[in-house]
Amino acid sequence: KIDTMKERLMDINPMCNVTLVHDFITVDNIHSIMREQFKDADVILDCIDGQTEKTALIASACLHNKTIVTCGGAAGRVDPTLIKCDDLSKSEQCRLLFRCKKTLRDEYKL
Repeated sequence: KIDTMKERLMDINPMCNVTLVHDFITVDNIHSIMREQFKDADVILDCIDGQTEKTALIASACLHNKTIVTCGGAAGRVDPTLIKCDDLSKSEQCRLLFRCKKTLRDEYKL
């Protein structure tokens, strides 16, 4: 999945510097990954499917003042014209992002 994303980004902008993280992000390792592998990143692209890991990445990006672009669940979605790019707080009709927002508020106080 991340290799395909890199190929697409390089097609759009061959001068783009893309660093792939071939590691599973967990609540336990996210801060070390952020410090070691994302320290020079301008933007983090999140395509994680798991709510706990996605929320940990978003929270860590916020705490480390990193810009993050995240995506919600696409299961059952068939119309790509309905994709929106907006602030996470404005997401609607996505159970994954709903749970992430709730956890960010309740557990991470963000």
